[in-house]
Amino acid sequence: MGIVSKQFEDSLFNHFPLNINGPFRLKYISPEKCKEKGQCGVFLIANVSDEQLSLKRNELIKSGYLVGEFSDSLNFAVNGASNNALKSFGTIPIPNFSEILNNSELMIQQKEIDITKLEVFLIDARPGIFIKKEFLPNNPNLPSQWKNGYNKGIAINSEESEIIYWFEIW
Repeated sequence: MGIVSKQFEDSLFNHFPLNINGPFRLKYISPEKCKEKGQCGVFLIANVSDEQLSLKRNELIKSGYLVGEFSDSLNFAVNGASNNALKSFGTIPIPNFSEILNNSELMIQQKEIDITKLEVFLIDARPGIFIKKEFLPNNPNLPSQWKNGYNKGIAINSEESEIIYWFEIW
């Protein structure tokens, strides 16, 4: 994460674990690639024990973070998707997990991510500019108030004993 701390504010990834015991996969998109990719950030997928997963899930619920599943009718919209119904500020963009993670050339143990199995805990999302303006992508599928911004959080796949830590800037 040393390179990440040089390119992004610490507050964007302060929810990531300090160390990981066990297999993990990492996807890193630098700010310089943000315009080309439509977003930048870090996605860390860690395989954990059922006990660790349960402890993290309970901690997130106790902290009161917005939680939902993709089958819910929550105010989440997938960032970058052209068929979004993202019309109001109350609808929050979240990463297009399957597009970002399933097409990753950097992932070890490549395996399809099924977003319908994810329980999403949104830690923070804010509109605004969080990288140099020349790196910002044009997001025609987002309303003007969410044209640029960031989100960060944790997604849990209980069936696969996986935790996804992420932050994304667009």
